Amino acid sequence: MKESLYIGIDLGTGSLKGIVVTYSGSVIAKSTASYDVISPHLGYSEQDPKDWYEAFEKVLFQLIADIPSLKDDIRGIAISGQMHSLVMLDAKGHPVRNAILWNDVRNAIESKFLNEKYGSLIRSETGNRSFEGFTLPKILWMRDHEIDNYQTTHSILLPKDYLVYRLTGQRVMDYSDASGTLLLNINTRTWSTKMLDTFGISSTLLPRLVRSDEKVGTMSEALVEHFGFHGPVNIYGGGADNACGALGAGVVDESKQLISIGTSGVILGMGSAMHEDTLHNFLHVNGERYQMGVTLSAGDSLNWIKEIVAPEQAFDAFVDDNYGKRPVHPMLLFTPYLRGERCPHPDAFIRGSFIGLDSSHSRRDMVQAVMEGVVFSLRESFDRNKSAYLISIGGGAKSSAWLQIQANILQSPIVTLTTEEGPALGAAMLVAVGSGDYENYNEVVKQFIRYSKDTIIPSQEHIESYERLYQSYIKIYNATKDFFV
Repeated sequence: MKESLYIGIDLGTGSLKGIVVTYSGSVIAKSTASYDVISPHLGYSEQDPKDWYEAFEKVLFQLIADIPSLKDDIRGIAISGQMHSLVMLDAKGHPVRNAILWNDVRNAIESKFLNEKYGSLIRSETGNRSFEGFTLPKILWMRDHEIDNYQTTHSILLPKDYLVYRLTGQRVMDYSDASGTLLLNINTRTWSTKMLDTFGISSTLLPRLVRSDEKVGTMSEALVEHFGFHGPVNIYGGGADNACGALGAGVVDESKQLISIGTSGVILGMGSAMHEDTLHNFLHVNGERYQMGVTLSAGDSLNWIKEIVAPEQAFDAFVDDNYGKRPVHPMLLFTPYLRGERCPHPDAFIRGSFIGLDSSHSRRDMVQAVMEGVVFSLRESFDRNKSAYLISIGGGAKSSAWLQIQANILQSPIVTLTTEEGPALGAAMLVAVGSGDYENYNEVVKQFIRYSKDTIIPSQEHIESYERLYQSYIKIYNATKDFFV
């Protein structure tokens, strides 16, 4: 008996990943292709959209080579993509220029202007304040600085939507990605007339809004022949990388929350409450709202201290299991503001600090303080959106010591995934639901997501000490912010 096969694609900042998942939830093939980030000037971050498509071709051909039955048994493709990055197409559907990425900060002036003059409007319409990473300030920068390119623009898309356009000829954007543009009314789920009128942006530039699990078209006949498929290939709406990553970790309701410690740190949970000034408020792939807190320098802080005190040491030896079991030092704190901070303190100028450092402190004390400081920072967001238990992913989930520190500081049980496929798995799950093979997201989560058997439980002997330390930590930002104005 044939088994349905789903392809999930994750269009990231440094590479494109594709996986093949069976109806039973097994990942049977994966492939990755990388591309470059272009930085013509300090603070600029760009990519050529054509590079994304070339990477997609390489990955899809490899997946087909590994699983030839894809040519007959594929149920569809869905794409997860980096949020916010601006793609502008001309009337013929060609990129007007390189895409301006989410981590490009050239529009700092435009973003500051938006918050100072239109902050109330933006928050009420979109549920967010403006950051350099969001799409609207990039559009305004283009209009002010590249007038000819802006006037040539016929369509505004996000990265994954460009691939969907190349595959189907359809200009669409799903709600989860649209909620990060600052142009979507988060309450009505429509393009905000107030935002478009206020900033003079024509609605004709914007694509049709679709559900993440909605079939938006089929792969063109030319591409079906090019890749060697034996029949039509359905393409689904896809979703923002954070939303697809949450789905791929099983976060579809308020009973679970996601904590991800990679280069940056993210804590994400479902809920309808709005925290416009302190958290990001976006739409999930299932149409519900989620809130997200971001710490810019999470794993990056640990890498920083390692390069200073132990550059030659293997990472596993540098952060051994004993860190999670050591007594809490009562007087040493670290704030991970190495590149400014995002949540709950949106401040590009604040910088990190050790507080309470004295001659008695050892290297291990400082390293532990860094690990604790990252989790303290995430807890400032967590305290605004608590849930039953946490699912930890990323580098922070690969260290038993850091997992225990997370559980102790956040005072929450923590589980990990048996295997991590990230947003690509979430994208494949969109196909499983959109194709009708699964009735809803709860069903596909039960089948696809597998958690480790061991739950990390908060240590009662550490909770009280960390609580006292946290109450001191939350005073540091206000005490130091004026040093860096």
